[in-house]
Order: sequence, then C-alpha cells, then structure tokens
Amino acid sequence: MAKKFYPYTSAIFLLLAISALAHPLFLSILQIDHNRETRGLELTFKLFSDDLERAVEQDGGAPLKLGSGHEAPDADGRIFRYIREHFGILIDGVKPDSVAFVGKEVDLEVTWCYVEISGVPDDFAILDITDFIFCDIAETQTNMVHVKTRGIKKSLMLDGFNYRDSLDFSEE
Repeated sequence: MAKKFYPYTSAIFLLLAISALAHPLFLSILQIDHNRETRGLELTFKLFSDDLERAVEQDGGAPLKLGSGHEAPDADGRIFRYIREHFGILIDGVKPDSVAFVGKEVDLEVTWCYVEISGVPDDFAILDITDFIFCDIAETQTNMVHVKTRGIKKSLMLDGFNYRDSLDFSEE
C-alpha cells in the first residue's frame, strides 16, 4: 500500500510546489507623452480591469461591471477619482492646474484610461511622479511609468514601498 500511495504523494507535492511558485501578476503601465503642440501631457494608464474594479469598489458604491451592458453610470467619475487619489505629478515642482479625464476603453481584461494635463511648459526639466495605483489592494503591485518628451524616453518602476520618484530631462 505504501508503494501505491507514494506516486500520488509525489504528484500532490509537485502540484503544491508549482502552485506555490505561481502567483498573479500585479502590474500597471503608464505612458506619458509630452505633446508640445498642445502644451500638454497625454497619460495612458493600462490597467487590469478586475484590479481596477476591485480597487474602485472598495470605497463602496455599485459594482462597476466594466465593459458590460450594465456598466455603472458613474464608472468614469469613480475611476478618475481613484486615479487622482493614487497618482500625482509635479512639473518642475508645480502641481498642474488642469487635469482632465478624457475617457476609457475596456478590452476584455484590460482597461485603458486617458488623462490629459494642459499648460505644460515646453522645456520642463523635472517630473516628480507618485504612483501607488493598486498598492492598496496588492502588496506586490508594480507600476511602470514611461515618459516621452522632446524625443527622449525615460522610465520608472514604482511599487508600494517606492511609489515616488523623479525624472530629470534638464541634461538632455
């Protein structure tokens, strides 16, 4: 009997070991493009829809049901409020006056949220970025930030312990 039990035990331990190594990916990606013609920053947040729903819904209110025929009518406002509370930017040490939610697109598992910041100086030097989106729901959350201005591309990787950093474009 011990010999018959042994192969099953090995298989169970193997499955437990594999499941212990497997873990969900908690990642968001933010692309910031400087549009010199409009003197603005165009922000595109790429967020997993289930994480976005969980994060926004934790403050109460009806389920968002993103991308469904039953999407909450106040979904955009609630999403923008969450972004404003968990993301911030200073341009040369100054908080922007005009930040607008342009909209969102939901495609199966991913939601793209579009935000515009206007009145951005053409020759700004420093962007101070705070991004702790989803850090309140996932301890291992990582937020990648990519910035493109004046043909220069720079990136940051932020998380719940290191959620604020700066990018210096003055040397370019």
